[in-house]
Amino acid sequence: MKRHQGDNGDVWETRRRARSGAIATRNYVVFAAPGMEEFAQRMEDTYPSRFHYLPIEWSKFNDGTDKIKMTGFSPINQVRALTLSMP
Repeated sequence: MKRHQGDNGDVWETRRRARSGAIATRNYVVFAAPGMEEFAQRMEDTYPSRFHYLPIEWSKFNDGTDKIKMTGFSPINQVRALTLSMP
């Protein structure tokens, strides 16, 4: 099997460049724990083409059990739609 070599003849350099390019174009849906919502919102504001912040609703049931509702899944799965539609 013949391997494509980079400009300097290094096969691994070619792979590193390809991997770096793939990572640089990834898109993310961001959820944040209490106290980190502002940071998550800043990520989206700074890089809107890469990050989309979806808030989480934090509360308690009557018995004291945590009630955590992650937005973006119902009635339409925005998480899937966003990750597919982001450039």
